[in-house]
Amino acid sequence: MIKFVAIGPPKCGTTLLQNILVQNPHIYLSPKKEIQFFNHHYQNGYRWYNNHFKDATPQQTAGEISPTYCDSFETLKKIKDYSDENNTELKIIFIVRDPLKRLLSEYYHNKRRGNYTLTIEEAIKIEVEEKPADKYYKIVRNSLYNQILNDVFSLFKKENVLVLNSETDIFPPENFSHTIKYLEEFLDVPAFKNYVYNVEDNSSYIPKSYVVQKLLFQKNIIKKISKSLLPSFAVREKIRRFLISTNTKAKGYANEDVVSPYLAQNIYEKYLEDDYILFKARHDYNILK
Repeated sequence: MIKFVAIGPPKCGTTLLQNILVQNPHIYLSPKKEIQFFNHHYQNGYRWYNNHFKDATPQQTAGEISPTYCDSFETLKKIKDYSDENNTELKIIFIVRDPLKRLLSEYYHNKRRGNYTLTIEEAIKIEVEEKPADKYYKIVRNSLYNQILNDVFSLFKKENVLVLNSETDIFPPENFSHTIKYLEEFLDVPAFKNYVYNVEDNSSYIPKSYVVQKLLFQKNIIKKISKSLLPSFAVREKIRRFLISTNTKAKGYANEDVVSPYLAQNIYEKYLEDDYILFKARHDYNILK
């Protein structure tokens, strides 16, 4: 049974958090990061979900990191229902960064994975005006930290929620030892002395072929067949990373995708600024001390 969930949002350092916590022998994380059970695989049921943690020992604190779990109140409510049904008080880790940088990073992320071929104005318009259920159209919602925290606090006890700022708490190596100490205390696990600060390169890049990119990242028959031929997730992931590397043309963003500073500022003022001001003015959540 899991004891904690890191709910995201995307592009806020959840990969580094995974790489850190998995090193502690008293913590068990599913070999598959981003199970996305509560928002995309809920129909599979609790038994399917719990099976991802079947190898955890009684001495380990099991948890999961899925950066898309803050995408809606409905997803958070499913996490709370799971917690209630299993008679446990889950601890929630919520990570933030500069909201505009985060939104732009997620937009570039979706573009390089071939999730859509939209301009940023088109992606935001679809999200705000049409409100689709598709997971790729949540780039604004995922940067509304005050709104997300209100949703979290309406479901979970405040003392069971930890807010981290990736720009001050996670990525600066000089703050690493303090951050991990506080995380261990929050999760109530024994201290571990031999962590390695392992920053995985998750920067944007330009793929050689978007057709290949879609095959690597989106659901399709080839991926389904590969799962049956290669049951080991670790082996499939190694092959996938090799193919991603082979399909990479250059680091950075394609020129046609780059959002101008003027447009970025307009996006911030129109969609993010009011929420971020309210978030920064709050003093009702746990932070690193």
